Amino acid sequence: MVVSRIIAAVLSLGVLSAVAGAQENKKKFKPTDFKILSQARERGKVTKADFDLLSEGAQKQYLTLDTESIKIEKLSEKEAEGIKPASQIGLPTPPSGKPLPLPTFPGGSSGGGEDTLRTIDRIINIGKKIWEVIKENKPVVDVKTDYATAVPDGITHWSQLATWKMPKGTAYRLTAKNGYGFNAVNLTFMVTRTWGGSYKGKGQFLHGVAVEPLKRDVSWGYTLNMNASVPSTVNSGTSEDPIAAMSLVLDWTIKTVLKESGGRGVYWVQGNGEFNDIGARASLGMSSAGERARKAIKGLQLSSTF
Repeated sequence: MVVSRIIAAVLSLGVLSAVAGAQENKKKFKPTDFKILSQARERGKVTKADFDLLSEGAQKQYLTLDTESIKIEKLSEKEAEGIKPASQIGLPTPPSGKPLPLPTFPGGSSGGGEDTLRTIDRIINIGKKIWEVIKENKPVVDVKTDYATAVPDGITHWSQLATWKMPKGTAYRLTAKNGYGFNAVNLTFMVTRTWGGSYKGKGQFLHGVAVEPLKRDVSWGYTLNMNASVPSTVNSGTSEDPIAAMSLVLDWTIKTVLKESGGRGVYWVQGNGEFNDIGARASLGMSSAGERARKAIKGLQLSSTF
């Protein structure tokens, strides 16, 4: 009898607590929230003025990122047709004055004879290893200087190589929604690269591997940051006819005053023009895809020739 009364009392307290919680939650929202958000949806964005008029509950839901909605997808050729980089890297203007001398390879010769092959299969990055792409919603990358390369050890400038092919670009879109289903982040970017460079008819190397933001729309109250890095460069060909390759890693974060979420995209770029996604996921550190990507990168780092 006593036990049943205790159980009844506990259940009553639970019901009362739930009712009180619902009433308290109701107080956090205002009837005008729906109208404000509907008008904002028609305009396509929520302004700070809109946000200030929302109730506490509506503000919290607006600033809550739906992590399940975060995705990064490759655009089809048709979708990417109307999207062109503002400034393609291509082949920069050669330096003025005397042309750069060919590097001196082991053995004392200036790139001649068999001595060349002692170095041509050692691939290095004479560009950047890590750089900012977007900082606090603003593009800060300069594709004329912020890029990676994969060339033979001893090369100091792209102009020391020949047979460069036309640049290629692959476009992607990063999107994320908030608790109301609004697009909090909508970013289109392109991974560009110039490929096919060779030394005395040998090898296929990379120049100007870069990330260029093309279109971006970030809602008020949200902050987007993106960094690019190249942890490794390797030879995916043979010692006599090397094919330069690298892993390009994009890390991004989306944050509000309530929460910060992150993700990563990993891409495999080769000097013969091949390009592949290794993986692109939100909250990569928590996903199985992220673990596979990390293992792949770790393997590349271990096999790199420096």
